[in-house]
Amino acid sequence: MPKSLRTSAILTANGYLFLLILFSVELSIHSAHNVIWWIIGAFTVFAYILWELWRSLAKNHPPESKTVNQSLGLPTQITLTRGFLIAVVGGFVLFPAMEGWMRWVPGIAYLLTAILDALDGYAARKLDRITQLGQILDNKFDALGTLIAVLLGITLGKLPLWYIIVGIAYYLFIAGQWLRRRLDRTVYDLHQDRRRSVFAGIQMAFLGIVILPVYSAESTFLAAVAFFIPTAFMFARDWLVTSGVLSPDEDSYQRKADFARNLLSFMLLPVLRLVLFCTFVYSCILTARYTAFPAFGLSQPVVAAIIAGCLTLILFGFGGRVAAAAALLLLGAVAGGVSVLSVTGILFFGVIIILLFGTGKFSIWQPEEAILFGNSHTD
Repeated sequence: MPKSLRTSAILTANGYLFLLILFSVELSIHSAHNVIWWIIGAFTVFAYILWELWRSLAKNHPPESKTVNQSLGLPTQITLTRGFLIAVVGGFVLFPAMEGWMRWVPGIAYLLTAILDALDGYAARKLDRITQLGQILDNKFDALGTLIAVLLGITLGKLPLWYIIVGIAYYLFIAGQWLRRRLDRTVYDLHQDRRRSVFAGIQMAFLGIVILPVYSAESTFLAAVAFFIPTAFMFARDWLVTSGVLSPDEDSYQRKADFARNLLSFMLLPVLRLVLFCTFVYSCILTARYTAFPAFGLSQPVVAAIIAGCLTLILFGFGGRVAAAAALLLLGAVAGGVSVLSVTGILFFGVIIILLFGTGKFSIWQPEEAILFGNSHTD
């Protein structure tokens, strides 16, 4: 291993350690509570991050080469910045007594990790610095960040206890693969699937918003149900593939997968778009009642107009995911405590489905699909 690489790793680790110390001092100055629990949590997570970095440092080389790079490189530095932010969030799991500006820190920090998650991969491709080290740390930090965000959401009372399944799903998956190998059973590789990465990114954004002091526990509990179902399905499918029960290479699997994608894209999503729009029109016009509400300092008619605009964009498939995200931010303000079969409940769950899966076929313009999936994505 090059000496310059070890020096680069040590300097980077010391820099982030210094920042953690500074933050803990700032926290102790502005908090009336004992911050020792934040220090324990944050520095424990950071120690794990350093351990993962050091044990994998020799893999700082391209996948197709064994020549170790002389330095960490910008993409891996960005990934380590994600690790530092995850450590910051991790401290609040043991120190939930947040007040004032501190209440915003974990949510903002975790949302930054979601942004950097996309940025480090882009930088690696753009600078041609894709390394096995970067890929290992990226996967480890994705799983660690999800677990910590879920634990904090549960600690704050913003997520149901059973949502911990999402937080530990990766570790259960890895443990299952390890057990199969111990039993001399074949562990099959998962095919690369961009949808998996996109869904993980949306899940990270959801968790970041959950731990912000914006939405009530009732709203975030409802959203957790909507996010949990596809998450559980994807992990179950991947486990069946890695255990050999399903084989993506078989024609029967491909036919069923194509049928499911076509059913979703050609029928279910277009029908859902129409149902959401008609539900809103029925409530707002035929019953002479707004389904909207005052939110974020806006009047009821203004919020109703914004939601109507978002649903119109969704109906025509014009930037549907972006419109769904905007509508969800408003609907989340009062979704708690409403029936799933109410107008607000239907809209709330419907826009989450659009956010996760897009608007499907018969859409006018879907620029976000090209950004998320690349030009090859045509669903």
